[in-house]
Parts: sequence; C-alpha cells; structure tokens
Amino acid sequence: MAPTKAKELSKPDVRSLTIDISAGHLGVTLENTDDGTGVRIAAVDAADLVAKAGLKVGDVLLSIEGHTVDDHGDAFAAIDAAVGSIRIEYWTEAEAKTAAAIKGPKSSGIFWVVALLLFVVAVGGLGGYGYYYYQSLQTPARSKAATPKPPNSPPSAPPKPPGTPKKSKASEIMGDMLSGTIDEYEEKLETLSRAQIVKELKKKDAKWEDKDNVPVDLLRDNLVKEAEKLRRMVKEHEEKSSPEAKQKKVMKQLKLKDEQQLRELLQDVEVPFPEEASVKELREIALKEDAMAKWDAVDDEIKLEKNKVRAAENVRKFEVKEKMRKAKEKRDKQYQSDLLAEKYGAHHDNPAMQTRPYWEEDWDEEQEREALERLSQTPMWQMFDDEQLENMMKRIRNNPKVLDMLVAETENMQKMKPFLGPNGEMPEMDVMRAMGMDFKATNFDKDNPAVIV
Repeated sequence: MAPTKAKELSKPDVRSLTIDISAGHLGVTLENTDDGTGVRIAAVDAADLVAKAGLKVGDVLLSIEGHTVDDHGDAFAAIDAAVGSIRIEYWTEAEAKTAAAIKGPKSSGIFWVVALLLFVVAVGGLGGYGYYYYQSLQTPARSKAATPKPPNSPPSAPPKPPGTPKKSKASEIMGDMLSGTIDEYEEKLETLSRAQIVKELKKKDAKWEDKDNVPVDLLRDNLVKEAEKLRRMVKEHEEKSSPEAKQKKVMKQLKLKDEQQLRELLQDVEVPFPEEASVKELREIALKEDAMAKWDAVDDEIKLEKNKVRAAENVRKFEVKEKMRKAKEKRDKQYQSDLLAEKYGAHHDNPAMQTRPYWEEDWDEEQEREALERLSQTPMWQMFDDEQLENMMKRIRNNPKVLDMLVAETENMQKMKPFLGPNGEMPEMDVMRAMGMDFKATNFDKDNPAVIV
C-alpha cells in the first residue's frame, strides 16, 4: 500500500530571529490562526521593523521571548514585557500550511481508518458482501472478469477529517481582550469560575502557580487590567502607524538636519531642488518627495560608501577650521601682547619690570626723598655710581614695587645672618621655621605683593 501524504511530509523546522524594538515601531497586525497554533501576520508596514526583519503577511509567530503564543493577546503581552529586543520563533506561510496538513491526519486519521473498516464489515458483511460470498459457494468458479460487482459497495474514498476542536469557553473569553467594550469583557469574566480561570492561566504559563490562593475577584481584576493595557497598546500602535503620525515623525527627523544635510539627502535620492532654496523649502521638498523613505530603501553598501566619503570630507573641513581658529587665536594673543607692551613696556609680563605710562605717574619730591632713604639702607647703595643710581630711581618711579623688593630682600638677609654657616651656607628651611623665623618675600604681584615663604 502506498504511503499517505501525511507520512511523506515532515514537520518544518522552526525559524528564529531577533528584532531591536528600541529602533522604532514593529508595524504589524496579528490575527489568530484557525488551528490555534501561534498567531498569523495579517498586515505589515514596509517602513517598520517587522518588514525590515524579513517577516511577511501569512507568516505564523510561534513564540516571543520563549513564551508560546496561542492568540494575539499573548503576542502583545509578550512584546510589551520585552526590553530592548525580542526573539521570535516562527514559520513561513508555506511552512505553516505544511504543519497544518501534518497535524490534521495525526489527530484523527487512525480514528477514521478504524471507522471505515467497521463500516465496510458492517455494510458489506451483513448486506451485499454476505450475499455474494454465499452465491460463490453454490455456483462454479467464474473468471475474474465475469465476477459481478457486489451490491452496496463501500465508498471509494474516506470522508474528510473534521476541523480542529474548538477552544474551551474560558479560553475564548479570556483570550478575546479586544472585542467589544472593556465592561463587556468584564461581564464575560463574571461567568467564569475561579477553577476555570486558574486552569487557563496555568495553560498559558506553565510556571504560574496559585500559591496564595488569590480570590477570584482579584484574578478577574488582573485580567481586566491586562485587557486595558493591551487596548492602550493597540490604540497607540494604530495612532503611531497612521499616515499623520508617520508624517509628523518624518518632519521631526527632517528638523534635526541642517541645510547641508538636507541637500545631501536630496542629492542621494536624486530629488531635484533649487540651489537657492532655504532650509524650510528643503524640508518641504524632502517631505513632499518622501526622501527619508527613499533613503531607507537604498542598499546598505551604497549608504556605507556615501557615509565614508562624507566622513572624510567632514574631517578635512574640521582640520581647516581648526587651523584657522588657532591662527586667529595666535593673532589675538599677539595683539593683546602688543597692547600691553605699548602700555607697560617690553617686559609687561614681569610685574617687577613693568613701567607705568606717564599718565599714571604721580611722583613728588617727598616720595623721592623717602625712596632714596629706603634705598640707602640696602647693600646695593654702596655699589651704585651716579648713573646706576639714576637708572634705579627711574625704575622705582615707574614701579615702586621694585623698591619694596629690594628692602624685603635686605631685611631677609639681616634676619638670616645669625643662622648662616661658617662659609655663608643657608640653613634648612624647616630648621628656620622651627626657630620661629617668619620671612616674607615679594612676588611682584600687584594684587598680592607678598607671600609667606
């Protein structure tokens, strides 16, 4: 006997893929299958994640994140619980049909074969076939060609197997979270007992346990909340998938692009635009011509090459811009230095060597006598000739801090003299501090003329 079609077929392998749900919208509409195995894709949005992942209308999703899905409510709940990405196991439309063809005969084929045999024995044995057997014993043997066809012959083909058994009432009520209003769903749940709800929850999730003996009202409330959440998700998905929402999303993306990026986008997708177009006009052209969708449809290899060229050009422009910035910074610094040199002299960066412009000089005879008296107390006084003394007084007149420095150094030397070594060696600074020495030295800072050493 030739093998049946069911035996020739083998159950298809389950495919799997992972989708990064943080990158956008799934863009898929799901529906329940006829045999309750998985959920079928009824529609996909070509611009969203599911279509880009390669799934098509008619494909059947079997599990999401390891959770078996038997209806679209299970699917949406698993998607909502996922974070970052989801792993989907599925069959293609052809593979799902093959699996359905195998599943039918396996569930009821043996029953119908047995039933057919009983039908043949009952009808043929008690009727025509019994009569034919009795006559063959009473008459001479005939050739096979002359053998009359017995009456009441059995049908030549077995009847078609029945459809898949229907789901239980509890399963239908609990899984149908989107039909009607939420109040109607709540009323339907009221017709289910606690045992029915617990049974379906365990079927849905094998790990679910009724540890705390949760009251039936709380179980119903949780199902209602789950239904409300699912309805909100479906509504949000429909709103985000609407043409208005998509246009708003594209416009938001276009607003993030500057004029140069908009021009590059339109050039890449070969959309003409006026050279004198403003940023606003470029955005309107890109929106009208659906430039973003056209760019998404460009081959990834071409995108990569274009982006490499642009990246190299941007680096070159940055280097030129940075070089110009440094040159300008150098010019500005030199300009400020020239201004200070003009005001305070060539040594403007050394406060002790700075000179005061003539309009800031305020020097009278009394200050002159006081400066000469203080200068005469320094050791340098004995070494000055007339010319050196005049040069030093010019420096002091332009910057009195020079005299402060000389006097401070003289005082410090006098204080340290008792502590010098035989050959004039300076004692250690820690030793001098331990002796209570308190030396001050001028740092020539006009804001803080002296610091503790």
